[in-house]
Amino acid sequence: MKPFTYLTFKALMLIFFLLSNGSFAGSFKPSSKLWYLKSTLQNGTEFILLGTNHMAGELNNPQVKDIGDIMAFFKPDAVVLEGGVWEVKQSKSDAISCCGEMGLTAFLASQQDAKILTWDTTAQDDIQLLLSRYPAPVVELFFYLREIKNTSSRLKSGSDAQVLKSAWQYSQRSYQLDSKPNSVLQASELLQYLFGNTLQLADFRHFDKKIQEQPLSSLLSMKNELNQLRDEKGVNKVMQYAKENKRLLIVMGKLHFRYFMSELLKHEDDRTSD
Repeated sequence: MKPFTYLTFKALMLIFFLLSNGSFAGSFKPSSKLWYLKSTLQNGTEFILLGTNHMAGELNNPQVKDIGDIMAFFKPDAVVLEGGVWEVKQSKSDAISCCGEMGLTAFLASQQDAKILTWDTTAQDDIQLLLSRYPAPVVELFFYLREIKNTSSRLKSGSDAQVLKSAWQYSQRSYQLDSKPNSVLQASELLQYLFGNTLQLADFRHFDKKIQEQPLSSLLSMKNELNQLRDEKGVNKVMQYAKENKRLLIVMGKLHFRYFMSELLKHEDDRTSD
């Protein structure tokens, strides 16, 4: 068993406050269920770590106000986002409708002349990791099934057929794997061949919940391996950005928050934390 260190105690206390209050004591109190940590690294760079509930097209989501307030009072030199360097839209509503809290943060950063960066991996990073462990057709199927969930969030009122077609087109553009399946129909056939003939592609509009089911355990393993890669590379990127910027706003879904928190606290200036 690892020794119970001061750092372990501090991390546990942070998690306790985050889970019980949705915030950590400090100069800002989120009105939504954002997870929030503000502190300073040993080199003097201040950072805010935000854990969000992903949203798309939710203009009245309480997180919208919180993110706006944080950008206004913190005035970051750079925002560091999940999912890539997001395109800046023409308006706040366009940004939220397209890209949720990441689009919103990118839009607000552009208004304040802050840099827009990403802590996330590239599509090629993800492909290389999974291809080193799984057959190419299974990798292509995984990315497509995951994109069904993302597309479903964007096209909330879209029919199953519309979501499946749009997700397929996006997946093909993004990952460009030259292997079967080569169509939505072939993807459906491969899914049923691998995991059971009762499964339907539309079931994966709820991807994260669906892959918890026992026949799909290999898909869950793939997701977990990817997230581990993303988190490890992400912390390294943040530490590099901290050498070049004095104020960082780091935004991610709550799934990634605890890992980033525990790793960044290893480099925290103990004299200053909120």
